[in-house]
Amino acid sequence: MTRDLRKVLWGPAALLWAAVAVPGPLGAGSAGDLAARWTAYGRRILPQDARGAEKAFAKATKLDPQSGAAWEGLIEAFQAEGKDEQARWAYRQMARVAPNAAASGYVMVKGWPQPSGRIAGYYLYMSEVEVGGFQKVSPLITGISYTVQGLLPGRRYFFMLSTATHDSPPVESKPSNPWSMVARAR
Repeated sequence: MTRDLRKVLWGPAALLWAAVAVPGPLGAGSAGDLAARWTAYGRRILPQDARGAEKAFAKATKLDPQSGAAWEGLIEAFQAEGKDEQARWAYRQMARVAPNAAASGYVMVKGWPQPSGRIAGYYLYMSEVEVGGFQKVSPLITGISYTVQGLLPGRRYFFMLSTATHDSPPVESKPSNPWSMVARAR
């Protein structure tokens, strides 16, 4: 009797294993296909259910860690839930595993004069908070604008500008007062 029960149970289990493990008509599709389906589902429900969308996007990133669309969705879900630290973490993960992801925010910073005289150019500093945390984000800027890429769209960033002379080594001025801008999506 025990053998008959094993045969009865083993048959469906083997079919289930084949349906999941075998690519093609029986299988569930590639990991990339499943990730795309979870991402599409997350996109559909995000406006009404940010928490559910977060779960869908998280599944998609596990199935296909290089899916920029899945990471972007996860970032947006975190932002919709007010989980700023998790959104920053997800963005860092996306930049690490999917550096060519199409979706990234940017800020075009401009409005200073063309460098002349003793001024060789400018350095741009950026922070996510108004006071403290500023880091240099540009090489020496010799024009009148600079685009900072790889930012979270819709997030406010703070900037300061300093000048650098032609001296060797260059002498850098004290940074300006901070101002803020909101990153735009590409």
